[in-house]
Amino acid sequence: MTLLREKVLAIGSENDRVSSFTCGERRMKIIDELEQFYTAEAQKYAQTRRKHRPDGERLLEILESLEMRSPKLLELGCGSGRLVSYLDHAWERKFAYTGVDLSSGLLKYAKEANPGCKFICSEMTSFLEGCKQESFDAVVACASFQHIPWAKARLAVMKNAYRALRYEGLLVMTNRAFSEWFLKKHWKVVLQSGLKAVFTLGTADWRDVMIPWKAKDQVYHRYYHLFGLEELKKLAEMAGFWVEKCYFLDKWGKKVEDWHKANNSFLVARKVICKG
Repeated sequence: MTLLREKVLAIGSENDRVSSFTCGERRMKIIDELEQFYTAEAQKYAQTRRKHRPDGERLLEILESLEMRSPKLLELGCGSGRLVSYLDHAWERKFAYTGVDLSSGLLKYAKEANPGCKFICSEMTSFLEGCKQESFDAVVACASFQHIPWAKARLAVMKNAYRALRYEGLLVMTNRAFSEWFLKKHWKVVLQSGLKAVFTLGTADWRDVMIPWKAKDQVYHRYYHLFGLEELKKLAEMAGFWVEKCYFLDKWGKKVEDWHKANNSFLVARKVICKG
């Protein structure tokens, strides 16, 4: 047991390669690794994301509830521009779009595919901190908020998204869910995270995982936080939002009740003047 504990905590392995750092240093280390991965693998990653999101219709349905004629949309972690390409094709309404991503490599593909849109190379936390109050009608984060390490940083992103939205504006996000499929594919990573949480007496969160991506010359590790629905809802409410929807989606973008069958979590929250 002692050797197992030392192995889990030592971890030059995937799930704790920066355990000796402070929270701030660890967070920056993780963000740097994400930027390196998405830039180095930009071409391959963009090619695998050419198809429209399976939950695109659901996102469009939510955005249709915006009352203004030409809404201003902000996408956090826009990647190669898959969502805005879909909206431009499927949405009859005119809209102003700003996409933010930390990877200059992915933004190259986004700009090529969507020349009329505004793209900014920045980490979402930094961008939102400098964002003017009530600048957007909707903030969208598709599979990107899950990459924010540290609970306080995630709450700060939520609060700054709230500040950046106009009243009656929407926050819409999807995040990777802990599911039967995820457990089968990444059981070793989940086991390591679970053991680390036990041996640190809960200081570490078992939902913080580092998922490997095998490239030709090396293996990259991407940080994910596997949100539970209650955790997401609580974060949004702490930031000031009124939560309208919070549930699981399967791989086809359909609502499911059972976490076993989930692929992503789906959150819709609104900035309102008066709750209740």
